[in-house]
Amino acid sequence: MFKKDESNQAKETALSPIGKIIKHIETRETLVKTLRPSITVKILLDEVKFNKPTQKVKGSVWNLLGLLCCYFRSEMSDDLKIEVQ
Repeated sequence: MFKKDESNQAKETALSPIGKIIKHIETRETLVKTLRPSITVKILLDEVKFNKPTQKVKGSVWNLLGLLCCYFRSEMSDDLKIEVQ
């Protein structure tokens, strides 16, 4: 989702529009096709686990993970739900 050399400010800023898109687009099918929630959740979890982001970036990532879990719970495997919790 991010380039390795991308600044923490850029990472934090990039996550905000994704959350807004999730909240404001009503067509669930479009969101599922575009965001691919399970893949996005895995990428975000890897970002937190392996790349040691700043607290602000972690906060933005966890906020987005929460939204993804709320809106796309049925699209995620049980293992992935547990890992997010």
